[in-house]
Amino acid sequence: MSNITFKGYVVTDEQQACIDAVTSNEDTKIQAPAGSGKTFTLEASAHFHDTDGLYVAFIKAIADEAGRRFPSNIECRTGHSLAFRQEGRKYVKRLGKLTGAMINNAFDIGDSKHFNTPVNKGYKILDTIRKFCYSADDKISSKHTPKLAIAVDDKEMAKIEKDLAQHARIVWEEMIDVDSTLPVTHDTYLKVWALSDPDLRKETIYFDEAQDANPVILKVMNDQDAQKVFVGDKFQQIYGWRGALNAMESIDTEHEVYITQSFRFGQDIADMANNILHSYMEPWRRPPLIKGFKGQESCVLYRSPEETPNAIICRTNSGVISNVFTTLAHGHRVYVQGGVNSIISMLKGAEDLQNGKRTNNPELSLFKDWSEVVEYSETDSGTDIKAFLSLIKEYGISSLINTLKGTCNSARFADITLTTAHKSKGLEWDHVKLHNDFFTPMKGKRLPQGEINILYVAATRALHTLDVSNCPACSYEVLRENFLLG
Repeated sequence: MSNITFKGYVVTDEQQACIDAVTSNEDTKIQAPAGSGKTFTLEASAHFHDTDGLYVAFIKAIADEAGRRFPSNIECRTGHSLAFRQEGRKYVKRLGKLTGAMINNAFDIGDSKHFNTPVNKGYKILDTIRKFCYSADDKISSKHTPKLAIAVDDKEMAKIEKDLAQHARIVWEEMIDVDSTLPVTHDTYLKVWALSDPDLRKETIYFDEAQDANPVILKVMNDQDAQKVFVGDKFQQIYGWRGALNAMESIDTEHEVYITQSFRFGQDIADMANNILHSYMEPWRRPPLIKGFKGQESCVLYRSPEETPNAIICRTNSGVISNVFTTLAHGHRVYVQGGVNSIISMLKGAEDLQNGKRTNNPELSLFKDWSEVVEYSETDSGTDIKAFLSLIKEYGISSLINTLKGTCNSARFADITLTTAHKSKGLEWDHVKLHNDFFTPMKGKRLPQGEINILYVAATRALHTLDVSNCPACSYEVLRENFLLG
C-alpha cells in the first residue's frame, strides 16, 4: 500500500508509521531529531485522525503557528493559556514581579544569617516556590529548596532547608488567596490549575517538545482520559537543571516511532550529530542513525575557514563574553542572543562584592565577599564561574560592561550572533562555529548525558557548514577514543 499524500508531498515511510500509530487511537511516542519536520508529521497525523484534539506547545508563537496549520478539530494552546482560562483570570490584576525585598517586607521570614541579607533569603523562598510550581507535588517541602552555596554540615543544611520550606508554604498560601494583593507570576496560576485536577475533555492530546516537559504540566496531560501523542527529541533535553522531566525517556506508550530523517542539514552534519551521540554513549543506549537531507549540501570544517560564521555557539556565558571581544576586534557587528542585561547584572554584582558591598544578583547573592567567590571558583562546582573570574582579571569589569553595551540590539543588524547552546535551541543558521568551552571527558570517562545533549543541540543548529576547528569535544581523536570505550 502506497504512502499517504499530504499537502502535495508523499510522506516518508517513517512519517507514515507515525500517522498509523496515531490513528490507532493508542498512546504514542514520536522520537524526532533536529530538523525532522515533526510539526508537519503531527499536522498530517491530526489531519487523518478525526478526533476532538488538543495540541500543546510551550511557546505561544509555536502554538499560534500550529493553530494556523492544524485542522479545525484540533485546539492549539500553551499550557499557561489553558491554565489562564480556568484559573489565571482570578489573578490577572496581580500579575507582576515578586522580589525578595517584597517578601521580606510582607512577612516575618525569620533568621537570615546564612543568606547575608533578609532580601537574599526572600529570593531563596521565591526560588523554593518556583521549584514547587514546576513539580508534580501537592505540597512544598525541603526537596523544593534551591541548591545553596553555604559551607555547613548536612545536619545544619537540613535545618536551613526545612526553614526555607516552612516560610515558602506561608508565602504560597498568601499568593494563591484571591483576596490578597501580593503579586503573582504566571507559574502561580499554572500550579493552582494543575492542583485542581483539570479535565480537558479531549479525545487526543498532542504534546510537543515533550523532552522539556515540567512535571507539573506532564502530570496534567497524563491524568487525562485521552489518547496521548508525545513528540520530541530526548537528546535535546537540556533543561534538567530547572526541573524538566524528559517524557521521551520516562513515559511508556503502546507505540514508539523513530523519525531518523532530518530536513535541516546534509549528511556531513548528520554524521557529526551521530558521532556525538554514538561516541559519547554506551553501545546499548545508542539511537538509530540520523539521516541527512539529500537536497541540502553541508560540510563539517575541522580547520578554521576564512569565511565568517553567522553564529558562534558556546556552552557558557563566559564563552560568549570572550567571543564578544574577539569578534568586535575583527570589526564585526555582534548580537548576543537574549541580550546582555543578565550578564551585565552579574558583572555589577561582582563589582559590588569587590568593593565590599552585598549584592542581590541571584548568581552571587550568597557570597559574603569577593574572596568567597574566588574560593568557590576553585571547587568542582565552581568551574563555570572560574572562567568568569578569568575574564574579569583579563579585561576588568568596566571594560567588560562597556564592550557588552556596544553590541547590537537585534540580530538583523549584526554580522555574527553569539549564543549559548541553551539559548540556541529552536534556532538555526547557515554557518555555525562551536566554541572551545564544551566539556570533553577525562581519559577513560564518559560525559554526563546532559553534556552530550548540550553538544548535540549546538552541533545541529547548522544548515550548511559546521566549524568545529576550535571545539576539542568534536575532534576526530576525542570522538574515536570515546567510541572505543564500548
